[in-house]
Amino acid sequence: DLRRWTKHGPAFAQTRYVRRQTKAGAILTELKDGRLVAARHEGKYWMYWGEGLIYAATSDDLISWKPVEVDTSPDRYLTWDPSSGGQSQWRIDRVPGTMGLRSLAGPRRRRFDSLLTEPGPPALLTKDGIVLIYNGANHYEAGDPNAPPFAYQPGQMLFDAAEPTAVIARAQEPFLRIDPAEAQGQVGNVCFAQGLVAFQGRWLLYVGLADSRLGVSTAPIQS
Repeated sequence: DLRRWTKHGPAFAQTRYVRRQTKAGAILTELKDGRLVAARHEGKYWMYWGEGLIYAATSDDLISWKPVEVDTSPDRYLTWDPSSGGQSQWRIDRVPGTMGLRSLAGPRRRRFDSLLTEPGPPALLTKDGIVLIYNGANHYEAGDPNAPPFAYQPGQMLFDAAEPTAVIARAQEPFLRIDPAEAQGQVGNVCFAQGLVAFQGRWLLYVGLADSRLGVSTAPIQS
């Protein structure tokens, strides 16, 4: 009810990433009865998070989260095994490496998101995949020459609904651009997507403007 709150502590409290700082977390949701609710994939809740690179985490209860990891330095060797009863006498010996965070998406040179990428509003499960609205910052040297250095603008990427860590499409340009009249403020040249609401058949996307004002963009909800 936005009046009574229970503090649970860090989302990664039970992991070795408990001290890793990030202010962005976009939980996977779906549209049900006209409102967004948290969605499960193969029994787990999913969240996209990170500041700079985009990572993922899973949860059973929306309180305790486990970041998705990958073997960062695996190796394998072919070994001759004359005792093998199969058709091949070669055996693959796998040597595990060090586990680390699995990066799903990051900056792209010469584009609006060349400095960093950061999840925005809740990710949305659709018939075409998982839509993630994210915020990109422009690099001061290797960025988009048509955008100011350090400018923040929102973009979109699409993840495979069957595999939430796989990016299958990503927009080349931001879908909202900074209006020069709105670019001035506490932190200039910032159009930062933060909240997504379904209301009376329309999407309401709330954006921060120059860290000084709140704006909203609307679009029809398509079935």
